[in-house]
Amino acid sequence: MTRVKSLTRKKSIISIGSKEPKINPAKVAKALGAVPPEQFLFQLPIGDWSKDGHRECEWFTVKSNLPITDVFDAYFIAKENLPEEIDPANMCSIYEDDAINSETWYLLDKHGCIAVGSDTENGGVSFENKEFAEIVLWFIQQGNPKLKLEIVPEYLIPKFISWQEPKKRKLGNFGYGLFLF
Repeated sequence: MTRVKSLTRKKSIISIGSKEPKINPAKVAKALGAVPPEQFLFQLPIGDWSKDGHRECEWFTVKSNLPITDVFDAYFIAKENLPEEIDPANMCSIYEDDAINSETWYLLDKHGCIAVGSDTENGGVSFENKEFAEIVLWFIQQGNPKLKLEIVPEYLIPKFISWQEPKKRKLGNFGYGLFLF
């Protein structure tokens, strides 16, 4: 096997064996100084995602620099290391419980969470769905300092529909008749 060295002569970017050369695009891009950070998209539910209770849920599209498996790991690490009162799974988790008490708000602030909420009549803080989603993302990121999460518009997720097909070919309306009124 022959190896061709990169421009910096530190790592091989092309492997040539008895078959066709194998080019590692990531190594080539890195050698040329053009490696954009990897990005992953996932959806974060706020509310009853399983639809087994009140059935109300808002989904937020989240951009991550790490794969979803790392995001799950970060959540559980944060859960082990931070007070259970600021675990988002323990806040606003009962039907019509849209606020946290002032002690929990203080703990969030003490641990560096910059959150937005509205004062309630009883001295607590209530949230809009997106505001709460931002707290969830902050909490998860506490489990991995390398993790960067950001709510992005849903339209960033490509859809398999005709007007997004680059060659403008017509796609069918898959399952159109399944919806009866």
